[in-house]
Amino acid sequence: MHISLFFTGHWALSVLLQSLFQHRYAAHRMYTMGPKTERSLHLLTGLVQGSSYLEPRAYALLHREHHAFADTERDPHSPAHHGNPARMMLATARRYAAFVTRREQPEARFLGGYPEWPAVDRTLGRWPSRVAFGALYTLFYRRFATRRWQYLLLPLHFIMGPLHGAIVNWCGHRYGYRNFRTRDMSRNSLPVDALCMGELFQNNHHARPANPDFAARRFELDPTWQVMRLLARLKLIRLAHVPRGHDVEAAREPLRTPAHALPSAAALPVSPRSAAAVDAAATAP
Repeated sequence: MHISLFFTGHWALSVLLQSLFQHRYAAHRMYTMGPKTERSLHLLTGLVQGSSYLEPRAYALLHREHHAFADTERDPHSPAHHGNPARMMLATARRYAAFVTRREQPEARFLGGYPEWPAVDRTLGRWPSRVAFGALYTLFYRRFATRRWQYLLLPLHFIMGPLHGAIVNWCGHRYGYRNFRTRDMSRNSLPVDALCMGELFQNNHHARPANPDFAARRFELDPTWQVMRLLARLKLIRLAHVPRGHDVEAAREPLRTPAHALPSAAALPVSPRSAAAVDAAATAP
C-alpha cells in the first residue's frame, strides 16, 4: 500500500507540475504570478520532480521549437522521425543537455519569457543532486516494499520527468482522435486525461496553443486546467487568457481530412523573445 501510494503520488504531482509550471507557464506564459509565488512554484517543482528535474529554460526552448517545427525534421521530439520512443527520448535528451550547458543556442525568436533561478537549476540539475534523490527513493522502497516486483517501479522514479514527456510526445502524435485540422500529426489520446494531467490533448493544444484549457469537447477533461482555475480563484495566479464559447464550438466541427493526408508543420516567423508569438505562429493559416 505504501509503495502504491508513493508511486501514484509522485507520478501525479510530477506530471502536474511539469504541465502547470514548465509547460503552461515557462513555455507559454498562460498565466502570470508574483515573484514570490513564482519562486515557490519553481522550488516545489524541483523538489517534487527530484532526480528527473527539468530546467524550465531548456524545457521552454525545446517546447517552442516543437510547436514551430511540429513533426518536421527540425522537431526536437517527433515520433515521425524516430523508430521508437527510446530513440526519441535520447535525441530529446541531447538537445536538452545542449541548451542546459549553452553549447547550442536556439533561434533568437525562442528566447525570453521563461523563469530562471540559477541557484536552484544548477543544484537540482547536477548529478550529485539527482543521485541523492534516487538514494532517497531507494531507501523508501527498502523500508516499505513488501513484494520483489514492486522494485520494478523504482527506476521509473529516476526518469519520471523525461518519461512523462516521452509518453505525451509519442502517444500524442500517433494514437487517438483529432478535433482540429492542424499541419502536424497531433492527436488526443484520452478523452479524460488523468494519466498526464491533460497533456495528452495534443491535437487541441496544437490547434489552440495559447488556450490554457487543453480540453475542447464536452466529454474531455483537463485536470491541470481545473487546478489553474482554483489557483486563480485563490488569487495565486492570474490567467492570461480565459477560454471563450467559440473556442469550444470550433471543436464540434467534423474533421473530414484523414490524419495521414495532412501536411506537416513548417518553420514559421515569430517576433523575437516572445512566447506568445510562438503560440500565434503555431495557429497561423
